[in-house]
Amino acid sequence: MSTTQMMPSFIKTISKMALDNRVSNSVLKKKQAAKEKRAKEVAKKRATEAKQLAKDMLKQECAMKKLEAVAAKEAVKAEKIAAKEAVKAEKIAAKEAVKAEKIAAKEAVKAEKIAAKEAVKAEKKAAKSVAKDILKAEKKATKMSQQNDRADIISEICQQLGHQNATPMSV
Repeated sequence: MSTTQMMPSFIKTISKMALDNRVSNSVLKKKQAAKEKRAKEVAKKRATEAKQLAKDMLKQECAMKKLEAVAAKEAVKAEKIAAKEAVKAEKIAAKEAVKAEKIAAKEAVKAEKIAAKEAVKAEKKAAKSVAKDILKAEKKATKMSQQNDRADIISEICQQLGHQNATPMSV
């Protein structure tokens, strides 16, 4: 038994249209070749961009190395300058310390001189006071001795005159 199948009429018309609009092998090959060509161009472009990027990165690395070297040199210079400044500051501090010591020594000498002058003044005052005291004591002693001499003279005179119980009178 064989059966025949009938194709509907719209499918027949569609199939005819499909045959008319069918892409030929040559067109497919051209499209495939164009696609491969574009892929090669894109790959080539990406490779050149990668190479250029690598070159740029290398240039940047070199520039960074140079900048690092310059920065290291500048740091060394700054350290040297700081060391020089520290030495200068130490010298200045030492000079100022010496000046301060000299000034302190001068002040100490002045204070010693003033103290010596005051001591001399105090000694002079003490000497004057002692001298006055001695003079007063001598005057008193001479006065007493004069009174004693007078009393002796009076008692001698009285004895010579014959008064035995004569008591001298103070004058």
